[in-house]
Amino acid sequence: MLRLLPALLIVAFVPSLHADEWKEHTSTEGRFKVLMPGKPEYGKDKLQGDTYLHRFTFESEDQNEAFSIMYQDTPGLGLVDAATILDAAKNGGIASVKNGKLVREKKIKLGEHQGLEFEFSADGIDRVTWQVYIVGDRLYQVGVVEIKESLPDESITKFQKSFQVTAE
Repeated sequence: MLRLLPALLIVAFVPSLHADEWKEHTSTEGRFKVLMPGKPEYGKDKLQGDTYLHRFTFESEDQNEAFSIMYQDTPGLGLVDAATILDAAKNGGIASVKNGKLVREKKIKLGEHQGLEFEFSADGIDRVTWQVYIVGDRLYQVGVVEIKESLPDESITKFQKSFQVTAE
């Protein structure tokens, strides 16, 4: 079950981030809503068995930043120790890039659901700010990748704080 995270950093990149371009995106199937700068591109990757990683991603025109929402359903996930799953997500994300180095991490919550926020850097990537949450048998990932650190922290915070689960 812990092998569900090697796709943590399947990343595409995000349209320019002018304040007036931020729009709410709602995914009925994904059961979430979030503010993003334009219409997201959707992709789906088969992980193992009947498990798929669903991705909603934006790419900046200069391909310097990526904002991404991902989710996957794994039967029984909600029965496993949350800290184990969240640590596996963090470790899998950092291990998926060359010379990944953890900068910080902290426990967070999305309503009553446990989560973990972490930031790391890697060769060719200045900053990755990622949040993972367990909601029942679904793992949500809310992340921002900057090839060259250029986004104001407020843009990252706006994106991540706007993420809401709409149904469970």
